[in-house]
Amino acid sequence: MRHLRALLALAEELNFTRAAERLHLTQQALSGQIRQLEDRVGTQLVERDSHRPELSQAGKTLLEHARPLLAGAEHAILATRAAGTQPARLTVGYVAPLTRRLVAPAFERFYAAQPEAQVTIHFAGFLDPLGRQEPRSPRTLEDSRVVACPIPPPSHLAASGLVRL
Repeated sequence: MRHLRALLALAEELNFTRAAERLHLTQQALSGQIRQLEDRVGTQLVERDSHRPELSQAGKTLLEHARPLLAGAEHAILATRAAGTQPARLTVGYVAPLTRRLVAPAFERFYAAQPEAQVTIHFAGFLDPLGRQEPRSPRTLEDSRVVACPIPPPSHLAASGLVRL
């Protein structure tokens, strides 16, 4: 696989130095990997000249088959990792009409970072911050909850004695 990645990087960069930097290799190591690949397939894959390297017809043919192979291998690795882990879980309760502007961007960032996450949303009020959910002792980190009010409570609640400012 690393030899095919080396060929792909060289084909995309058309420059041994940039391709080597992209792969975190020295230029000599990259050149050696290309030569090893050429020895293995039994034909020249790269036409080298003083200006820039180009793939030979054989190199282009191998690259055409290597791209989906490398993409498939990456997909297999990601799927394997996903199968071995539990998806992230997030439970959120918030005062919907008052804080929607504040939490919507956070939800978007979370979904972008954790597309497989299980999200539960409870719409809460000032007098019911858990959104009709009974408080419980967390058994694990995933079961824990944080209740916060990002805006000050209305003054009429403070005057009623229900909320202290």
